[in-house]
Parts: sequence; C-alpha cells; structure tokens
Amino acid sequence: MKLYSFLQNEPPLNPLLASFFSKVLSILIGRKPEQIVDFLRKREDFVDLMIKHIGTSAIMDLLLRMLTCIEPQQLRQDVLNWLNEEKVIQRLVDMVQPSQDEDVSFSHTSLFLPIANWRFKSPGLFMNH
Repeated sequence: MKLYSFLQNEPPLNPLLASFFSKVLSILIGRKPEQIVDFLRKREDFVDLMIKHIGTSAIMDLLLRMLTCIEPQQLRQDVLNWLNEEKVIQRLVDMVQPSQDEDVSFSHTSLFLPIANWRFKSPGLFMNH
C-alpha cells in the first residue's frame, strides 16, 4: 500500500501531508475496519513508526482514533490489546523527558487521558504483564 509508505519518511513529517494521511487512513478504517486493522497489524513496523512520528499532531490524532473510534467493539478491544502487547503506553511514557520542549511533552501526555479513560472501562488493559 503506497499510502502506508508515508510513515516510513524521516521525522518531522510534513504536517499537511500527515493530516491527509491520517484522514485517509481514518476513512479506510471506518469503511473496512477489519481489513485495515489486519493490514496494519501485519506491518511489523507500524507501531514503531507511529511512535516515531507521535510528535506530529495528525499522527497522534490517528492513534487516538484507533484507541477510541474503531467499531465493532470487539475489534477495538483487539486493537487495544495489540497496542498493549506493543507496550505503547510504556514507550510514550519513556519519551516524556523533563528536558523536552513543552509542546512535545504535551503532545505525548495528551494521549494519556483517553487511554486512562479506556483503562477504567477495561480493567487490566495496558498493565504490565
């Protein structure tokens, strides 16, 4: 998928192109959620690339949509479990450094509220195993 190759660019991503990428992938997920999630899971570097580009607001928004908007509910739970296995939360926490620019730290930490909300709805999610 040529669209996917956009994530393989070095940071920083062009914000406008990242916004288009995020929008198109969100539409694809909305229309064919099982197929797109399956495609993304088969890409061994997807989570690494998302983390690498998390400072780009459109990529952060895409990750948030993946955490909160995927339907059906069971598929969303599968995505949450997958991201838990990939230690996304731990990796984001590790990225927050006191010496970081405030905007970058805010970008990373702004993901924690929706994730914490999901954790309360799904106890045991994003816990160390």
